Amino acid sequence: IPHLIHSNRRMIDFTKATITSHPGEEQQGMTLLQNSTTAFNAIISGYTREYPNGKIILWDGTYNNTKNMVHHHYHSSLPSSFLSSSTTSNNGIIQIPFQAKYLHRLSTITQENNAIDVFLEAFDSELSKQPRTYWENSLLVLDHITSDTAIHVPIEAIAKHAKDQWGMLVAVDGAHGLLSQNLDMTQ
Repeated sequence: IPHLIHSNRRMIDFTKATITSHPGEEQQGMTLLQNSTTAFNAIISGYTREYPNGKIILWDGTYNNTKNMVHHHYHSSLPSSFLSSSTTSNNGIIQIPFQAKYLHRLSTITQENNAIDVFLEAFDSELSKQPRTYWENSLLVLDHITSDTAIHVPIEAIAKHAKDQWGMLVAVDGAHGLLSQNLDMTQ
């Protein structure tokens, strides 16, 4: 409990500092919610309403609760006629098999750039089975720190690549990374 109290105070202090440093300006792109489950429910349900035929890309190490939310919201909004011809097994929900196919390679890596290359290779390998335009406006869900393996995912590099090269929207579940990583919400 003391850790959660400390985390909440840091977020409140950050929010107050941001608001007071820019008086009169409306805050864009940031909302504080009770917990990450509430946040991801809002993101995923909003995405599936806005893009009913959209694709959602997960990693096999994605937090199970997030996977369950994706399946629930996606299937409840999916037109019955929609079937994806991609690597998905769940009608537009694509799971990148990073832990199954690539995780073992991280144990021999000594430089961060090499780890980034492994993540991007896994990402591109699965998605390149369809043309890039097929993935535009897809939602990529990333965990900052995976809950089951505690892998630090290079979210900045993957998010930039997904946006620039594939035209995707990106959502990051940072709950497991809170206070274990530097937090700069202005970036």
